[in-house]
Amino acid sequence: MESFFEAIKYILDWFSSGIYLFFEEWFKEAVAWFVVATVKAKIWAVGFSWDVAKIVLQNLGLSQYISSAWAGLDSQVLGYVTFFRIPDALNIIFQAYVTRLTLVIMGW
Repeated sequence: MESFFEAIKYILDWFSSGIYLFFEEWFKEAVAWFVVATVKAKIWAVGFSWDVAKIVLQNLGLSQYISSAWAGLDSQVLGYVTFFRIPDALNIIFQAYVTRLTLVIMGW
């Protein structure tokens, strides 16, 4: 008879405190899953936006404008500009801007 009361006491204890711990652990797992899913979605969105940005940059033809602008520079100035890798920096800035614009349009 004593074991019966112990079993009932165990069940009542579980309902009074164990259920709280169970749902607390479950909620932690659910929030962790949501955070991981959100981060993965954002990583996917950045990759997708980068692919869209490459297509937009190809369609705009910015590289041709930059190449024609560099062709018009003096050879000495062009040497300094190339030494400091200004064309690479501008290319990175344009790509980042178009990628950011794509992310904003997508709502991220």
